[in-house]
Amino acid sequence: MVQWTINTAVVTLMGTVIVIFVDVLAAYALARLNIPGKKIILAIVIIALTVPGIVTLFPAFYLFKSVNLLDTYYPLILPYSAGTLGVFLIYNFLRSFPQELEEAAYLDGATQWQVLTKVIFPSIKPVVTTLGVVTFLAIYNDFLWPSLVTNSDEMKTLTLGVATLVQGSNFVNPAAMMASTVVATVPALLIFLWANKYFVKGVTNSGIK
Repeated sequence: MVQWTINTAVVTLMGTVIVIFVDVLAAYALARLNIPGKKIILAIVIIALTVPGIVTLFPAFYLFKSVNLLDTYYPLILPYSAGTLGVFLIYNFLRSFPQELEEAAYLDGATQWQVLTKVIFPSIKPVVTTLGVVTFLAIYNDFLWPSLVTNSDEMKTLTLGVATLVQGSNFVNPAAMMASTVVATVPALLIFLWANKYFVKGVTNSGIK
């Protein structure tokens, strides 16, 4: 249980941070920078939202298998960084964000990175928090993907590890199984309760034009 908890903490925290970092930069680039083919890229992002995750499951598996990265942290973290939901949410928010604030910062001598981190990021914090909660819970509760890319008990996540306690001959201690289920539920419940107000605000603000 301790090793499964450590694995889950590493995977969920690193995966969430990478998703937020990538999605904020991608959304900002689409909303503010003059990128060739920006409309095509945005269309691809929207289309990607309609693609079921199961479609990319086995291609991703064989990709990591071909480079001998199965049963490591890499396949447990990297696939989540390609999500497009956060890009779409943050992009919609930035479309309604007043550019006059950014122009004023530029006049004061701010760089583009400073405008992003000091002006825009504090304003999109509810949306980013929403993205973080959704991503955290998705990674934390994922069972199918970890079951494909991990073989050893040492690399299992908490969700996958608890599931093994009730499979076949392993189901010998119902009390331990129920206790481990409660332990696995508490972190996700606490995260959701803490971020609930940001979650609602982020979903509401992302739809305001």
